[in-house]
Amino acid sequence: MGRKGFALVAALGIAVATLMLALSLAFMAQGALETGRNLRAKAQAKAQAEGGIAHGAAYLKTAQPSAAVELSGPNGLYNVVITPQGSGNYEVVSAATVGGSTHRAKALVQATQEVRSAFREGWFTGGRVTVNGQLDLYGARLHGDGGYNLNANRINICLPNQSGQAQCRPLGQVDEATRKALISGSIFATTCSPANSLICQGTRPISQVCPVWGNPPPANDQRYNTPCWDSLAGRTATVGTATRIPAPNLQSLWQEHLGLTLADDPYTRLRPASCQSVSNLSQLLSLLSGRDASSPRISICLTGNLTLGTPLTLVNVDLYVGGTVNMNSGSSLTLQNARLVSSGNMALGPVNAQQGELISSGTINFNSAGSFTGSKVYGKAGLNFSAEPSFVNTKVFSGASVNFNGNNKPLFEGNTVLAVNGSVTFNGSLKSSQNATPLLVASGDVTFNGSYQNAQSASFIWTLGKVTLNGNTTYRGGIASGGGVDTSSSSDGIVVNGGLPLFTTGLNNDLLPTYTVTRVQVVWRR
Repeated sequence: MGRKGFALVAALGIAVATLMLALSLAFMAQGALETGRNLRAKAQAKAQAEGGIAHGAAYLKTAQPSAAVELSGPNGLYNVVITPQGSGNYEVVSAATVGGSTHRAKALVQATQEVRSAFREGWFTGGRVTVNGQLDLYGARLHGDGGYNLNANRINICLPNQSGQAQCRPLGQVDEATRKALISGSIFATTCSPANSLICQGTRPISQVCPVWGNPPPANDQRYNTPCWDSLAGRTATVGTATRIPAPNLQSLWQEHLGLTLADDPYTRLRPASCQSVSNLSQLLSLLSGRDASSPRISICLTGNLTLGTPLTLVNVDLYVGGTVNMNSGSSLTLQNARLVSSGNMALGPVNAQQGELISSGTINFNSAGSFTGSKVYGKAGLNFSAEPSFVNTKVFSGASVNFNGNNKPLFEGNTVLAVNGSVTFNGSLKSSQNATPLLVASGDVTFNGSYQNAQSASFIWTLGKVTLNGNTTYRGGIASGGGVDTSSSSDGIVVNGGLPLFTTGLNNDLLPTYTVTRVQVVWRR
């Protein structure tokens, strides 16, 4: 009996000890579970508060308030207070509570305005991009609102390596984020070929962003509120609110720089109601005798044609010729702060224009080399180049299509603009000096059958039509073309048939369209 009693007591002791151990473990587990809940709540509160900081920074990308603003996250996940600090700086304080844990995050965010131009980033078209030849993108972007036909096996993306040297790689050796940033189509693009998973998702581009060309659809169009990524401004937007490259407005260019409409006859429109009238060259030369830069400005009207066999200098003179202007051998024309307007064609020999204007209701024929600096040239019936004049910071206008034939390579430098109410065809080489940034604006197609004479030069093309590059060349600068102006169109907007290394440029032209982007930077956070 003693042994049985002892065994019972021992068993009861073991049971009690086991029970106590179990209870202790349960209490420990309960404490650990509670600690885990607290840690999770703290982590969630911190993550949500940090999300509030990101929300505040995103808000400042679209608005810069002059007084404190309060924001809240979805379902009250966090509360944010944005307080202006002056000079584009904002204090952003975010608080979030999860369970019994509260976390406050604080940051100083700087919002600065940056003026950009898409022309300095790459090539953009409202139509479709077609590339049949070799294309090397040196950090340049290629975008087609209508999509693209790309020979994917002959496209390289060239980016700096660790030593700073450009290294070109096929699409398959470039990460997806870079491919999507540099080769994109709009969310309405319907063309993508070949069926290559690197750039296409079926018949649509993998990188689908907001349309970039022309005017947005009207507000009552169902596409207006379609969300998309504004790839120019780097923000979420809709089709109707996204940043766009406007189509060139030739009417506005004519009005701003010439004081004319496209329909105006320049001679009729510009000739003053009263001026000193002469009927022959002798009378004209008599009025011009002894004039210099200090002479007061005068207006002279010549009836009939003006034929020059000797040099003619116009200083502070507006000369209106009621017929043609013909410069024969041995003649030259100098314009110093002067204007020459004719109702007929101009056949020009050597011209030296400083702040001068040459305007014709007919055609201007450049038969000799000349120099135009800070000047304006307009041929309503067109321009013909049989020589190589140079245009520096000069606005050149043509009321009809322009062809550059043979070996004639006019030189365009600086902020020079060639604005053409029609198409432009370059059959020879385009000549431009290093670091020049001419802008070609056209209402029709632009075709290059030749190449650049100087691969280091840069230019910009802005046209309502299609841009076609048939020759092998190196292009520095940007292109924006209409092609198919409707964003749902698949008409070609840019066609590359030859080999082409494409570079962006940091240079500028004063007539490039620009847009303002808010750049947001978190200076510090805690």
